[in-house]
Amino acid sequence: MIQMEDQNHESPVEELFEKADSYVHTTIELFKLKAIHLSSEVASSLIVGLFFSIGILFTFMVLSISLALWLGAVLGAPMYGFLALGLAYSFLILVLFLLRDSWIKKPISNSIIRLLLPAKPE
Repeated sequence: MIQMEDQNHESPVEELFEKADSYVHTTIELFKLKAIHLSSEVASSLIVGLFFSIGILFTFMVLSISLALWLGAVLGAPMYGFLALGLAYSFLILVLFLLRDSWIKKPISNSIIRLLLPAKPE
């Protein structure tokens, strides 16, 4: 009778291997779920950013054309309005190019790092 009970129970080594196997499978599953969550966060952030960028671009274009036409009316010819606005944008692009690391590159890099490596709860 005692021997039958011993046969039904696994040895401690077998039990340890089963628990280790279960731990490995659980760890792999957790890694998969975290990867899926992270990739969905990145994809949704990119899509939202793309939609906002397109909206801002169209708004900026309409306002730029309106401003150029108004400047053209003030300066006497539509060509002068577009020329003045083109020069202003060229100056702005030059300033952004010169300050690209501190104004554009670092903030974007930091936001991507924050997105990919979220803060761990304490």
